[in-house]
Amino acid sequence: MIELSYKDRVKEYITKMSEKNIICLWQYHFSDRRNMYSWYQKETYKLSEELKNNESISDERMQQIMMFAEIEKYYREEIVSKKLPFSIKAKEYVEQVLRLKRNVKAKDKLRFSNGDTMNNWLNSQKSAIFKILDEGRPLTKEYSKRIRAITLIAALVNKYEPVKPLSFEQKASEYRNFLYEKGKKLESGDSIRFSDGSLADNWYEKELKRYIRPSKINEYKAKLRMPVLLEIGECIISLDNEIKFDDGYVNRKNK
Repeated sequence: MIELSYKDRVKEYITKMSEKNIICLWQYHFSDRRNMYSWYQKETYKLSEELKNNESISDERMQQIMMFAEIEKYYREEIVSKKLPFSIKAKEYVEQVLRLKRNVKAKDKLRFSNGDTMNNWLNSQKSAIFKILDEGRPLTKEYSKRIRAITLIAALVNKYEPVKPLSFEQKASEYRNFLYEKGKKLESGDSIRFSDGSLADNWYEKELKRYIRPSKINEYKAKLRMPVLLEIGECIISLDNEIKFDDGYVNRKNK
């Protein structure tokens, strides 16, 4: 597969931003299969180092910098400027739950009034709250209000459809997304949770231990699930080939 040009990479990134209304495209890939957000962070880090070290910039590199700036410009003008306050989003979300008599799902293709997708909003809010609570951080007045609001919305959703434990396949899919979000393997003690509220930190190790030497009882499940776990293992190895910095990624082989 031919690697994308810098111009095409910027174009694809902005196109995906316009579709998802976010800049953190950690779970998406370019048409040449490179992770979008990994590339974005690497370019951000590269630019910050050039500025910090007052490096000489070639004409070709200046063109790249100008193209990359279009991403930030789009983010400021088309996404940040249209962000809704939490209270407005909570109100709009509740209205849809009451209308649907269930939680909002991806198939509904619903959006908030500013264009943000609605289907994963509740889960992302719950994950953020779980993280703060698990870390024992002091709660601001604003987050105390958010916790009360999310608790009430979750109770409303559960009234219509009680939360069910995720299947192996669902957890595998969410775990893979967590890997790209964090940029490396989850460690014991990480506060990341699946959308059903269960901790994700040791899920992979437990499942691998369960099926790598299957008993007679789970032998059939092992045949179906080990290929999925091995694929996740390949993702972990791939991500491990990159070192994560505060502002980006640098490939080990380029060090």
